[in-house]
Amino acid sequence: MQGNLSIGQLMAIQVDRKRYNTRIEGLTDETIYLAAPTERQLPVHIEPGTEVVISYVSKDPMRGCRWTAKAQVRGAARGRIPLLAVSRPDRWIRKQDRRFVRVPCTFEIRVVSGDVTYSGLTQDISGGGMLILLPAKVKPGSTVVLQFTLPPDEPMELAAQVVRHLPEQGKMIPTAVKFVDLDERERDRIIKFVFARQRSLRRKGLL
Repeated sequence: MQGNLSIGQLMAIQVDRKRYNTRIEGLTDETIYLAAPTERQLPVHIEPGTEVVISYVSKDPMRGCRWTAKAQVRGAARGRIPLLAVSRPDRWIRKQDRRFVRVPCTFEIRVVSGDVTYSGLTQDISGGGMLILLPAKVKPGSTVVLQFTLPPDEPMELAAQVVRHLPEQGKMIPTAVKFVDLDERERDRIIKFVFARQRSLRRKGLL
């Protein structure tokens, strides 16, 4: 079960094979009020009683996943904008976004923050970011440049944002970063490595 919903949150609603992007405009214990979906700037009519699939992406930028659930349309509703009322599900299914599948992996990395360059070691990697052991704290929200060689021999230099620090490990500080403005070709290279690494670890019984 996942009930971490909030007003203004983006959501998708799927009717038959069509999917519409919308957002949450209101919530009660039993009902979700969505901005009425549109197609070509015209409202989409969905009959009350229709079963739909609603979904949203979790807010955690480091462990993104999509939550999906079945809901029933209750009908149109009035608000400052046209609304669609759907039942609030009791049961949500978690689907991992392939960009955020994480695998343990250790290699050397340089983190450039302003005029300072830190040498560190990665602890894990995904298509969305990394966990890096650094000798000093870098302020959350800071933009940094990551310089590393993706195993076996692919040099990479990527922009990232510091998300948070985890409890210190000896003299090193686990630092979570997320990639920003990442070219899809670069993301695909990382994801390809992640899944190859995942298969290797599973064969060895380490995952």
